[in-house]
Amino acid sequence: MKPSSIRNNSYFPYLLLLVQPIFMATNIIVARGGVEYVPPISLAFWRWLTVFLILAPFFLNEVFKKKDFSLIGCQYKHDKIFMPAGFFKKNEDKNFKKNYDILKNKDFIKVDWIAGCSILVNLKKFKHKKLFDDNFFLYFEEYDLCKQLKRFKKKVFLTKKLQIHHYGFKSSSSLKLDFFEDAENLRNWHWMWSSFYYYKKHHGYITALIRIFPKLISSSIKFTVYLLIFKRFKSDIYKHRVLGIINSVLLKKSWYRPKI
Repeated sequence: MKPSSIRNNSYFPYLLLLVQPIFMATNIIVARGGVEYVPPISLAFWRWLTVFLILAPFFLNEVFKKKDFSLIGCQYKHDKIFMPAGFFKKNEDKNFKKNYDILKNKDFIKVDWIAGCSILVNLKKFKHKKLFDDNFFLYFEEYDLCKQLKRFKKKVFLTKKLQIHHYGFKSSSSLKLDFFEDAENLRNWHWMWSSFYYYKKHHGYITALIRIFPKLISSSIKFTVYLLIFKRFKSDIYKHRVLGIINSVLLKKSWYRPKI
């Protein structure tokens, strides 16, 4: 359907945003479909308000029983690769992963961090109502938030009462090749930029350098190898990983955007 054919009906894009949460497409697809007709703030607001209203009867009663919380995260229904929550200390996180199949049957599990794809927020616990660091464009913003909450002894939970289907790194998998490549470059650039920024913010510049240096060397080597064997797509990915690290180390902002 061409954009020009539906401009005269101002309610059509809102109808699409109402129907979409029931079938749940990817973030990128929804954004591309609605952003031309619905202002960005309205797009996010109406989309997630609709999701919330559809699901609220199934979980609100149970959640309200748990009043002393700052954040509550959702369990993944089928994802066996990505963890929906964890701990900042390696030993605690390792034990959590090892025993997760047992722990996930509890109504609420107190954790250090939760994944940012779906979060229930208790705004009463946030004095200034500003949750995330604006310097992050992609990735690590939820870890940063949870790290700060832990510092102030605020409570973060994972619950079996809320479960979602999580498709990690799949937002661009069904897109055209040109946009898929741009999306992959964007993802890798910001993953590296945000990694260093997060470590620098919470552990200091020198510690962040030590942690990111092996990734810089590894990505540089892979970029060179793929370039020499004419694997352009792979070489571009690692080039953008290197550039993301360099920009973050040089204290530049997360400025990179895809050329679309």
